[in-house]
Amino acid sequence: MQKAAPGLTDFVYAPLVSTGMRSPGNPTMYDDAIGIREVIRPLVEAGKRLVLNGEAQCRDPDNLLFHDVDKDVATIYQPLLKCQPAEGWVGKCTYCGWEKVPSSYLLTEHDRVLSPRVQEICAGISGSEVIRIPAGHLPMLSDPKMLAEKVVSCLKLDSD
Repeated sequence: MQKAAPGLTDFVYAPLVSTGMRSPGNPTMYDDAIGIREVIRPLVEAGKRLVLNGEAQCRDPDNLLFHDVDKDVATIYQPLLKCQPAEGWVGKCTYCGWEKVPSSYLLTEHDRVLSPRVQEICAGISGSEVIRIPAGHLPMLSDPKMLAEKVVSCLKLDSD
């Protein structure tokens, strides 16, 4: 993705692997963790998104993902949050359904992960009809009823 669309991502690829074994300087696993933390901390503080061991790490899920989600709902789902596999960002796409099937793009206006401008670019590439919704990155948690209504409206548009 970095080579294909450098403007769309600021991923930092950090090939940091701890074996859990003592290395030549005889550090322990704990020492390895401290060393890794010292390398990663400045990157996170600089606002970089990280890919470690093939997984994209969200630097601030409270602010980036759950900012418009009810606190009680966020409390349920935050512990379930997992790292996103990064392989999808660098692999080859072999089929794009939108090339043959009309599509709609639900643009989340308050998304702090994918800006509305980036979403507009993605929707434009696919020629999708853009339907804007006043939500952040997780509308299925912040306003599931509104999201369901918009999805149904997309289905109705496609059937006309």
